[in-house]
Amino acid sequence: MEPTASGTPDVTGLIDLAGRIARLAGGEPAPLERTPDSPHVWHTLQARRSRVDPETLAARLTEELRAPGIAAHAAPDGSGVRVSLAAGAVRRFLASVGSGSGMPSADLPAIAVPPAPGQDEVRFEAARRSGGAPALDPRASGRRVLDNPVFAVQFALGRARREASRHRPESALAMAEEITSPGVAELVTELLDAPRRLARAHTRPHDTASALLAVATAYLRCEPIDEVTAAATARVLERGMSLLGVSTPERM
Repeated sequence: MEPTASGTPDVTGLIDLAGRIARLAGGEPAPLERTPDSPHVWHTLQARRSRVDPETLAARLTEELRAPGIAAHAAPDGSGVRVSLAAGAVRRFLASVGSGSGMPSADLPAIAVPPAPGQDEVRFEAARRSGGAPALDPRASGRRVLDNPVFAVQFALGRARREASRHRPESALAMAEEITSPGVAELVTELLDAPRRLARAHTRPHDTASALLAVATAYLRCEPIDEVTAAATARVLERGMSLLGVSTPERM
């Protein structure tokens, strides 16, 4: 982490921020959970978990961080602390997804070639169904259609890689503006929340599979996408697929 002007290390993402809040409050970190206003507003129950006053914790967090674009305040109903991210902070978090503390490390490098035909689907479906999800529709099994979850994830990855390599003047997420498009807000929320869900790949593989499918689905609904958002999408999908042992082909 790079130090800010105040000498406090900069926050790189939601996992880092949750850890910072836990250190201030004491106890195991509580996740920052999405709200109807995400990706700009997130909610944590750390105050309840640590048995501290939410207003006191919010004040301490604001004083501790002194980070541009990040503010904390007690939730109106007293349930916890809400953290607000201005557009610039969202952009910084998005750029850090997939690097440093912004993503869990994978045990193996990304698999470029599937070990056998159909093996990707077998592995992805095993992860997806481990949490009780219904079986894949036989009409989609083995087919290159978006109703086949593993194909949807691989297809989204291929498109995101191409989009990330393009440099265009327009951007779906401007540095100085709030996100107004519901589609972009959904995608960015899924991207910022993905590291937490991927970190549990070994104990909750279904959550990782669900996160990948949510990112892929949101991405494929969204046009146009700027290169920063596309690059974050590609990094999330690559890392998550590697964690599940699913290949990441260059072309579909």
